[in-house]
Amino acid sequence: MWNKSKNYWIFVGILALSFLLYHHVISFSLVRDDPFHLYKNPYLQKITAQNLVNIWTNVYWRLYIPVTYTTWAILKPIGEFISGTNGFHAPTYHLINIIIHAFNVYLLFKFIEALIKNKLVAAIAALLFLVHPLQVESVAWISELRGLLSALFGLILLNYHVSAYDEKRGKSKQFADFF
Repeated sequence: MWNKSKNYWIFVGILALSFLLYHHVISFSLVRDDPFHLYKNPYLQKITAQNLVNIWTNVYWRLYIPVTYTTWAILKPIGEFISGTNGFHAPTYHLINIIIHAFNVYLLFKFIEALIKNKLVAAIAALLFLVHPLQVESVAWISELRGLLSALFGLILLNYHVSAYDEKRGKSKQFADFF
């Protein structure tokens, strides 16, 4: 089993590779459905307690994606602070997509490595996931944060499932031990 310091360096490497491959995405503006989700969404125009309740209790644009809308609501003032302007700062949202994708790649690596006990195969699979065209679209398109978050939660649960039982010791481990 790898120790935590090796896991740290694997994650740092994945994060660095993600930024190397996707850094140009940060300069992209909004595309496709992004304006509908951000600029035209009445619940994201002003971040208030009532609008956060509305995000969780109402459907907007025939979608119910409250975790994504809440994430965007949290990012809006951060982007405004970074840009010094009011409104949605697209680079902030693109940067978060890159970071979440890097976490997903790392979690996929850990999951495959735990299943098949082969670090090379796990690394190849994770690298393919990192550069796969469907994943590129998810990173470059702000509206696809919903897909990135879905993958993140799914991979966390899969990793938790694999780590819940330690074959060698025959007893449960802590989820934090997996990372």
